[in-house]
Amino acid sequence: MDIHLFNAIKVAKYEYFVVKDISSNEVAGLLVGTEVRRIREPESWPSKYWKGMYHSVIVECPNGETRRLCCDVLNPRKTDKYFLQQSKMFSRVS
Repeated sequence: MDIHLFNAIKVAKYEYFVVKDISSNEVAGLLVGTEVRRIREPESWPSKYWKGMYHSVIVECPNGETRRLCCDVLNPRKTDKYFLQQSKMFSRVS
């Protein structure tokens, strides 16, 4: 099992994440440390750059936008506490 598949499996197990690295394959525009919520299951397709699969997932940002991120840049959170705190900064949660 390669590291990309391992990260996709990890993403499928959790709902909340923190962005731990810049996602180079998407134009995500999210800062490292941003909390996100997974809203779909990870998707995969053959990579153009290596012999393997590319895995990404659709997430909800604290401001309500949805973005596609590579599963490799997400670190799981066991709680929605930080996502809700960042959402309050964007006046999404009262």
